[in-house]
Amino acid sequence: MSFIIVVVDLLLHKYETVSTFFYAGFIYFAGRWAWHWTGEVKQAIAARKLDIGTDWRVTYRWVVIGAIGLSSVWGYQEFVAAKTVVNPDFTFVEISAEDAGITTRPSDILQQVDRRIQHVGKWLLSVGDAVAVADVDNDGWQDIFLTYPLKAEGDRASLYRNKGNFQFERIPLPALASLVAHPETEGLPSGALWFDRDNDGDSDLLLMVGYGKTRLLENRWIEEGKIEFVDISQAAGIDEYTISLTANALDANRDGKLDLMVGNAMNPFLSDYEEATKFNIFHLPQPEYPGDRRMFDFMHRSWHNANNGGENLFYLNGGQGFVKQDVGEWGFAGNRWTLDIGTGDLNGDNLTDLYLANDFGPDNLYLNQGGEKFLEVRGNLVGEVSHDTYKGMNASLGDLDNNGQLDIYVSNVHEKLQAEGSLLWMNDGNVDAAGAKVFQDRAVKWNALNENRFGWGAAMGDLDRSGLLDILQANGMVDDSYDRPRENADNWKPGAILPAPQFTQSTGQQQCPDYWYWNAQIALTSPDIHGLC
Repeated sequence: MSFIIVVVDLLLHKYETVSTFFYAGFIYFAGRWAWHWTGEVKQAIAARKLDIGTDWRVTYRWVVIGAIGLSSVWGYQEFVAAKTVVNPDFTFVEISAEDAGITTRPSDILQQVDRRIQHVGKWLLSVGDAVAVADVDNDGWQDIFLTYPLKAEGDRASLYRNKGNFQFERIPLPALASLVAHPETEGLPSGALWFDRDNDGDSDLLLMVGYGKTRLLENRWIEEGKIEFVDISQAAGIDEYTISLTANALDANRDGKLDLMVGNAMNPFLSDYEEATKFNIFHLPQPEYPGDRRMFDFMHRSWHNANNGGENLFYLNGGQGFVKQDVGEWGFAGNRWTLDIGTGDLNGDNLTDLYLANDFGPDNLYLNQGGEKFLEVRGNLVGEVSHDTYKGMNASLGDLDNNGQLDIYVSNVHEKLQAEGSLLWMNDGNVDAAGAKVFQDRAVKWNALNENRFGWGAAMGDLDRSGLLDILQANGMVDDSYDRPRENADNWKPGAILPAPQFTQSTGQQQCPDYWYWNAQIALTSPDIHGLC
């Protein structure tokens, strides 16, 4: 049995990069059952104890098996799966980045990662491809800010002003010159948030940073009448060292000023060092004694309950600057791997609540308690809110069924034969009285499971102007499409444009090997394995 399962598993690995052990086991046991059953039938026929055409036992067995199968299919379609098929009456027309005036180039940033962890460098830099939209100059056109760590220096943090008719122009940002030019000391831009920090009528820019300090740029449009940004991070009191991919603004204490929650994914500081030691993937500490592996102890220790991520940061807006809060006193204590933060009033008390989507562990739902602290809402059983399938990557809040209550969509990892997928927490109301019970995951029922594997980000909007919110989901995973072409490695130079990925004629699928399976094996190993000497 073991030999056959191993051989089948090995053969399946030629075609699948995910774990195929369950497939191999199913094939073996299904084959074993069929072999023994047909053998028994042959023996019965040979002994003239069975006539397939008239023996009621054969008919009975297949009738029962068929009835179970048909009832299961009917039950799934009737009570579990979504019934409504939506045929949209609109289409999207692609406008190429070049035609829109948005151009980018790759860089050699992966080669700058500390050589001892370059084999996992792509995973450590795989997130941070973000988009933030706002009308920067109040001209009625939405402008775009893009971040992407792997791009060339001038493209890692880019502001594009909307000129109309889907045409954009790049606006220089001198305030970010040192950040984009010196990732080894300043970190890499990994996300952005537009919000009006000082209530002056224009949008200021918060820039999340990986392996560096958070940046806050004040928009001087109202004061100067031109697009100009000034770095006020230190003066505003938020220049903390982070490995952050997300942040959100909310008026937590209802004083008319927007406060900030900044999420950390990985722990910004390496554990087991007596003095605070920043985790910088470009310059890891050197060993201090034989066998010292502390500098490699940064991966998650569990797929479902990792608690070695970074502590999130919470700031109250004091008008002239932000005041860092004790997250424990506000009810936010913990070290999850937070990838996204959603905000909205979930219980109708006119106070903003929070939903934190966490990777490698359960999410967190916090209800605002009078603007003085937050109370976590957590179910008791697996599958209930804040006790979920453990790989949340997005948190979008909106009233999807128009019942007056905000619902929550959380994009997730989906792998076959795993109890995972996107979550759709439908809010049935009366949260304060019933707690977690009012949130029911109806992702399957609403056809929002998202079976396309890795759902990094999502958004809600009424795309067809039907009065109902729709969901737009972005999926993807690290592959080799960005790497230096092996056949042209000697001629490739940093900043050069890479050739487009090749596609197969038969399937139209991109020929880019997926790194997920191999990275997954490395991630849960001890520092003795995932750090090279």
